[in-house]
Amino acid sequence: MQVKEINKEKISEVVFKSHAQSSSEVNNEVYSNLKRAVFLGNTIKQKVKLFFETNEGLKMVNTTIWFESDKHVVLKGGVVVPTSSIVKVEI
Repeated sequence: MQVKEINKEKISEVVFKSHAQSSSEVNNEVYSNLKRAVFLGNTIKQKVKLFFETNEGLKMVNTTIWFESDKHVVLKGGVVVPTSSIVKVEI
């Protein structure tokens, strides 16, 4: 599957597609990497690659993650991505 990079400013324009049936089904590795990404984003402003599903296919954004929960993550600039749409986090 081909991944299309997207600017975080354009994320508000996409329609998210749930990768998991529910947020509780999100992969443990994804949750673990999200927690690590939040720590790195808040301490040393390190960017990560966040891969997520949309109705147009798989997208990737290179950004700083400020907050994560079982329902969503918040990126730098207040951009919100549903956790259930997240496929992978590369640190």
